[in-house]
Amino acid sequence: SLTANGLLTQGGLASDRISAGSLSIADLGGAVVLGNPANNVASLAVNAGAASSPHAVTYADADGFSVGGILGSVISLPAKGLLTPAAGGTARILGSSLTVTNTGSVVLDNASNDVGTLAVAASGQPVTFTDSSGLVVDGITGSAIKLSVAGPLTQTGAIRGSSLAVTNTAGPVTLEDAANDVGSLS
Repeated sequence: SLTANGLLTQGGLASDRISAGSLSIADLGGAVVLGNPANNVASLAVNAGAASSPHAVTYADADGFSVGGILGSVISLPAKGLLTPAAGGTARILGSSLTVTNTGSVVLDNASNDVGTLAVAASGQPVTFTDSSGLVVDGITGSAIKLSVAGPLTQTGAIRGSSLAVTNTAGPVTLEDAANDVGSLS
């Protein structure tokens, strides 16, 4: 566990990496910037501020990890393996935006996730994301892409994949980017 009350950073050398079964971070006073690509944890939980005024979160990992819950503003998760929610209802992601760059599958399907904007680069990998309200897609590249939302679904960046499946329980779906390229739509 790490607790801070200001900017939390780390060095970029391999010797500066964080390696642990689980990493829990509470930083109510500043951004969390742990972008060393040699980091390696099995599970990550971050609380970067109060819900009314969260801070930015960046966490990079050498492979995949489970998300035990993230509260932040602008959230960036570069990784090289499977990203999944940890078991339990607190495994949600709350932020104004979420950017995932990953060489593995992205399965962030906790029904309580709530981000304003989503961008995912996972070329050739399945991408699943669930949001409890509306969502703006700022670009998704993957194979089979599944989006489940409960509000308006719009986009500012292209969606590219072998398939796109959309479930929306409470709003319109407006995906009109001319650069969209999916093999099938459902």
